[in-house]
Amino acid sequence: MTGGGASGQEVRSGIAAAPGKLYVAGEYAVVEHGHPAILVAVNRWLTAKVTECVTGSDGAVVADSEPVGRIHSQGHPEASVTWRRRAGRAVPDLEQPGAAFILSVIHSVEELATESGKALTIYDVTIESELDDKSGRKYGLGSSAAVTVATMRALLDFYRLDLTPMQQYKLAFAAASRAQKVGSGGDIAASLFGGCIRFTAVERQWVVARLQDTPLSELIDMPWPGLSVARLHALGAGNRLGFMVGWTGDPASTPNLVSRVQGRGAAERERMYHDFLDRSDACVNALADALEADDERRTYDSIRQARMLLAGLSTFTGTLIETPMLRELAEVAEAHGGAGKSSGAGGGDCGLAIVGPEVDRDKIAQAWREKGIVPLDLALDEANQIEIGSWGADPGKAESADFPWFSALASPHDGDRPTKTMAAPNAESVESVERVGTAGSAGSHKNSSYHGMPTCGAAGSNRKDDHVRLALAEHADQRANAFDDVRFVHHSLASIDPSQVDISVDALGTHWDSPFYINAMTGGSVKTGAINTALAQVAQAASVPMASGSQRAALRDSAFEESFATIRQWDPEGFVFANVGPDVGVEGALAAVRMIGADALQIHLNSAQEIVMPEGARDFSSWPDRIAAIVEACPVPVVVKEVGFGMSASTVRRLASLGVRAVDVSGSGGTDFAHIENARRAGHEYAYLDGWGQSTVLCLLALIEAGEDDDGARNASRSDGLGIRSVRGPETSSGSMIADAHLGGLQNLPASADAVDAHGATEGVAGLTVFASGGVRTPLDVVKALALGARAVGVSGHFLHVLASRGPEGLTAEINAWKNQVRSLMALVGAATTADLTGTDLLLTGRTAQEASLLGVNPAFLACRSRQRG
Repeated sequence: MTGGGASGQEVRSGIAAAPGKLYVAGEYAVVEHGHPAILVAVNRWLTAKVTECVTGSDGAVVADSEPVGRIHSQGHPEASVTWRRRAGRAVPDLEQPGAAFILSVIHSVEELATESGKALTIYDVTIESELDDKSGRKYGLGSSAAVTVATMRALLDFYRLDLTPMQQYKLAFAAASRAQKVGSGGDIAASLFGGCIRFTAVERQWVVARLQDTPLSELIDMPWPGLSVARLHALGAGNRLGFMVGWTGDPASTPNLVSRVQGRGAAERERMYHDFLDRSDACVNALADALEADDERRTYDSIRQARMLLAGLSTFTGTLIETPMLRELAEVAEAHGGAGKSSGAGGGDCGLAIVGPEVDRDKIAQAWREKGIVPLDLALDEANQIEIGSWGADPGKAESADFPWFSALASPHDGDRPTKTMAAPNAESVESVERVGTAGSAGSHKNSSYHGMPTCGAAGSNRKDDHVRLALAEHADQRANAFDDVRFVHHSLASIDPSQVDISVDALGTHWDSPFYINAMTGGSVKTGAINTALAQVAQAASVPMASGSQRAALRDSAFEESFATIRQWDPEGFVFANVGPDVGVEGALAAVRMIGADALQIHLNSAQEIVMPEGARDFSSWPDRIAAIVEACPVPVVVKEVGFGMSASTVRRLASLGVRAVDVSGSGGTDFAHIENARRAGHEYAYLDGWGQSTVLCLLALIEAGEDDDGARNASRSDGLGIRSVRGPETSSGSMIADAHLGGLQNLPASADAVDAHGATEGVAGLTVFASGGVRTPLDVVKALALGARAVGVSGHFLHVLASRGPEGLTAEINAWKNQVRSLMALVGAATTADLTGTDLLLTGRTAQEASLLGVNPAFLACRSRQRG
């Protein structure tokens, strides 16, 4: 923006407004990165105006012929100061703590402007706020965030810097982090994106560390670990549910209260705090679903649960969150048919009431006034919402904000495809094309095609995008699962040099440098095709095998073939699995193999997922015959795999009778596709199937027992733990090991399907190659799975999350680090090869030990396997 100065000179200016905010739920959990909260932007604003100081003009401040800029905050003299430029940097004449956020924004935006070649100048910054009362007391509507966002946008406008909304968020957060050491940045997200949002925070220390040595222009382009922002279409004028806000007149200090809770200390309180975080996550996600559905009962229940969780947090931390007036505010809302709680840090400030159309708002307001609570005339700020991905009701459009590929995607770079090797993976292979013009504008949204692939319209492609978004939202690296019930017995004299450890494996007729691989994830849409490109780049650079996601979409519509063919194009010499369901038949399976030049074929079994999937199949009766036909006709090895529900020993027996020679048990503990498909259903009526199936650990244990039964060695695993057989079977003439991990020899294979009994089970578990996947979070989980008999281990959820948060280069580094750690862990437990791991001693505890016992496995035999080493 430009205007005329008093002397006729052109005067640059920039202006922007940002709304206040309120937390609806999750306000304490969100300060820990990756934990969600729900916020609303409200229709009161803070406005920032930047006006260039022209030397000699009537309005300029000049001292000793040196132009001086002013920061003036209306009604807040503690935030008003003059400043000069020293060595290119804005320096205040006096230290004014109230101006810290504004000065930090100036420094951050000007750092970006300098990187962009912009000439710096002197200007005034004027702040006008509706977020205070007439005396200047703050209502607790996020004035620090609003001043950060408004000042940043005004300066971006002033310097003509064009950033995407997510780049703006990252710049604002970086500036606020320099001014204040605590805070999730949720208030900044609400003020910047507007409306109602579900938010999870970046790992703050990750940002702080990179601010030390990374140019801002690079930092705001990076994916940020843990950060996500999703739109909730809730609490607006078009919804049944709305909200009311009451002010207690007692301002609270958010940083002080948050710091007291985070400084909780003792081990028992630490355990209680993590329990609080888990419960808060469940509550916030349930509330998000309820708000999207405009469901009064479920919303009220979730608000009450959120209030109870804060009460528990207050008790065990000794921090006053719900003051007596805030308690009265909530009780009034309850008495009139709504639901209420404190908002934000508590200890004062505001509370809110969620109310439906039958609730008499006037009576609530009057009751509040009688108790000394001031009703604030606030509503959702819907006018200035920036378009972002949605949560719940419109999952096909939803996205993680730390996953730029899941915005509108541009084509990967169209440079030459590699023929032998390629350069290190480039995070720029996929780009977001959503831009905003001048700061504060809503921006425009563009779509581009991916090598001719349709950008929208196919239901299947939208479902693939849903899966990625929901898997990322569900993922939590440290979530407990059955691998935690397995521990190695520590022997102090391992006598192994890590440099002498061989982590390679022989599988499916080939030699793999790594005992783990990138397992099936996705494909079949523009966005997931870009993910496959990045994964293939990583597989090629890190030298690990990779499995495609289900290729059914491309078999139905050839326009989506490129989203899978890109795997082979970017990884021309790596080991690649094709992937289909049994329903595609022989022709579909062979077409999938040809499509990506696959070295092996995965046939996925996903009946539990199909049952919950709104558009899923319901008839699985033809699967056995189709699997047998595919195995017979396929020119490459076939692996039959589950998709996260586990594979029982009887299922493995049945597959052996069909000619299958390799399985991936893929147990529960990782991505839960029943949960994901249920999240896509409007009524979420299959919630009771969350956690369906057996864990990966239990599946491997069951196969050990089944294999012992087949070899007549039942007593070895059921009595004193002695007599455990060799874990490696004979090799074929091609060198492929075809018997594995206590699963019996090929002599137990039935001659034909005629050997199958009336229940579909054979008399013995065949000597199959066994892969394991599902819930693998760390290199230690990999080593545990190998010790339980897996030939190699597939990883999906963790690798997808790393790719989303750190890009292809970050995932490549992660995989290489895992290789080194697997080698070190093998040395620690005295295993020079992966085969040696199946002779290591393991302690099986907890629920998994109980379930294993029910399946006939005596956990004691695992604890003394090393006795058999001689």
